[in-house]
Amino acid sequence: MDVFFVISGFLIGQIILEETRAGTFTLGGFYARRIRRLFPALFVMLAVTAAVSALVLYPAYFDDFGRSLVAAAASVSNFYFLSTANYFDAAVETKPLLHTWSLAVEEQFYLTFPLIALALAKRSIAAVRGAFVAMFLVSLGWSAWTATHDSHAAFYLPHLRAWELLLGVLLALGVGLRPKTYLTRSIAAILGVALIVAPIFLYDANTVFPGLGALPPCLGAALLIVAGENGRHALMGAFCWRPTVFIGLISYSLYLWHWPIITLYQQYTGDLIIPWPLKLALLALSLAMATASWWFVERPFRRRARRAVPVLVLGGAAVASAAAVGALVVGFHGFPERFDPEVVRIASYLERPTSAAQRGKTCYLQASENRPFSDFDLEGCLRIRPAQTNILVFGDSHAQHLLSGLRSLWPSANILQATASGCRPLLGRSLRSAAACVTLKNYVYNSVITNPDIDLIIIAGRWDESHLARMERSFTALEPLASRVIIVGPIAQYDAAVPQLVALGRRFHDPGLADSHLRANIPTLDREVRRLAQRHGLTYFSAYETLCPARNCRQLNAEGVPYQYDYGHLTDEGSTFVTAHLLSDWRRSHHEPG
Repeated sequence: MDVFFVISGFLIGQIILEETRAGTFTLGGFYARRIRRLFPALFVMLAVTAAVSALVLYPAYFDDFGRSLVAAAASVSNFYFLSTANYFDAAVETKPLLHTWSLAVEEQFYLTFPLIALALAKRSIAAVRGAFVAMFLVSLGWSAWTATHDSHAAFYLPHLRAWELLLGVLLALGVGLRPKTYLTRSIAAILGVALIVAPIFLYDANTVFPGLGALPPCLGAALLIVAGENGRHALMGAFCWRPTVFIGLISYSLYLWHWPIITLYQQYTGDLIIPWPLKLALLALSLAMATASWWFVERPFRRRARRAVPVLVLGGAAVASAAAVGALVVGFHGFPERFDPEVVRIASYLERPTSAAQRGKTCYLQASENRPFSDFDLEGCLRIRPAQTNILVFGDSHAQHLLSGLRSLWPSANILQATASGCRPLLGRSLRSAAACVTLKNYVYNSVITNPDIDLIIIAGRWDESHLARMERSFTALEPLASRVIIVGPIAQYDAAVPQLVALGRRFHDPGLADSHLRANIPTLDREVRRLAQRHGLTYFSAYETLCPARNCRQLNAEGVPYQYDYGHLTDEGSTFVTAHLLSDWRRSHHEPG
């Protein structure tokens, strides 16, 4: 969306600036044009998506859809998705309206930008440029800082995205050099395309984004704009090619339709990893829906001249109607009556567990909340009680989900907790390690695990192959404590939420459906981590083999309760089951009474 923010700022900003300086701009007229341009296609998409979601989404996800529908209709979905963005939130593929965050950011920008343009209309062009340059720099700097501290806020908040639209506004104001010759325009265009395309291949999960990470594609869009302002360039033929022009015409509708089509397909089938033939089929469907939307919805409404007041009234009615539908969905808790009661019961575990043992605010640092290490309650979370058995649980959310079982099975023990989301309990740091995570790990390694009063140290994390080198160093440091340490291996993991997969299997009478979605790398990773741990004399517990003995994976207990509520995190029942095996193995290896 970064490229489109720049283009929007350039095109819409240019119109607003010209009209405000000419004295012909009115807020009513501007918003009427926006409604006529955006609302018809948007609300058709919302209506169709709501209807299909009612057929496809399980109650917990449909309830969430209702909330997002209200937010999308009111152009505040960026704030809604920010409010729900945390480590334990449902995956993005469960949110058909997630893409509307960018439309909300754009609309919020155009609530304030026209007012600023009106206030500056009588000032000199130099003063106007200076004012918007200052706003651009403040927003960019603020975004860059926030991206390294709270990536969710940097992604969704309008003032932290404003610099991207303001870059387009600055181009409309003539800020910056303009290439004058065919050669310089061609260089600008080619460099612009390179800056837009390169991040697709160069950025990964460790890239800080947006912030400065969004600067290359935005600068690329700016270069393409200035390259095309004053004549032809080497890429002009490609941009003027009729299929390219057509994609430009339907781009808004394509933006609206592509994400609901993908997510609803994934939710209906459980196939989060889509093979290429199906990707092409979904792309073709998106293009077909976008073309129909452009031809039958966008074009007629754009051409139909209406006075501003009726358009504003109709726009308000559309917002109210969509919000009412969303509120109805939420009020009836996602209409569970749509499915067989057993399917609904299993799918109900998609709702996040509320066990206090898994949600300790002071003993579990949430990276998405940008909580500093000072929020960690050292005294309360890591207090040694000499008269009790002291057990330290150290790691990320895959350590945290063991706590419920530990506390229920060993209530007399004193459980010490040092956990943080996404914080692997290994020495060293990854590129995206939060400062609080690094501080917590250093404190535990230097000041906690060496305490002889700790009887058992449970170390667990969401391991992957990239952690093996750091494991070598960390396990070496743990060798002197080997008699007290258990390394918990990777848990069974799926490419969709376990309750969803089991419920789908019940709906489609396919008992093996969940097994077909197991992540294939886990058995090999389990063996590798076991080998490393045992080489350093550390006790190893295979969480994977506990849930998948002889690769025959259990998804439900005897009462039909899922052991896991998402791709891998344990429910309270799953935590009790896995932890019972862990404690049994430890007691047996240490000749402790059961």
